[in-house]
Amino acid sequence: MFREINVAGFVLKNGWVFCQITFLIYMIILAVMDIKRRQVHLGFLLSGIIWVILSVICERTVSTGEIIAGILAGAFFLLISKLTKESFGYGDSILIVIMGAFLGFWSLMSVLFMAFFMAGLFSVIMLLKTKFHKKEDVVEKNISEDITIKETQEFLTGNLSGTQELPKQ
Repeated sequence: MFREINVAGFVLKNGWVFCQITFLIYMIILAVMDIKRRQVHLGFLLSGIIWVILSVICERTVSTGEIIAGILAGAFFLLISKLTKESFGYGDSILIVIMGAFLGFWSLMSVLFMAFFMAGLFSVIMLLKTKFHKKEDVVEKNISEDITIKETQEFLTGNLSGTQELPKQ
């Protein structure tokens, strides 16, 4: 026979897993919004703070020191956004602050490493595929949570200001 599913009991017993799953859904929604509209509503972006607060209730296994370090890593990206006049957008940096507060420093570093690695790999493939044609020929595509190929290509080619063209062959 079928057993009655006790949702509240599941959430209480597996709180941290439940919080991680709902945070993943939040991240997927943000990615879809960014891909479709090329922008994310600030109110929805800041709603990630709810997951940070819930994660305390969910008995997460991340230490307070890791959380503070994760927030500081996000603050570093906010500084980068300011210094580069939003070559790396404020929305991306705010999301990194929220992710740092939710995941902690080491998990955040893992996520960022994978995102930058995938973006870099895709950029190299696109640069080789387009044989270093004009910048306009390079396809822009989001890899994950607001980290774009264009930003990575500009970083790899040393063109953070966005004013130089890629070398022609």
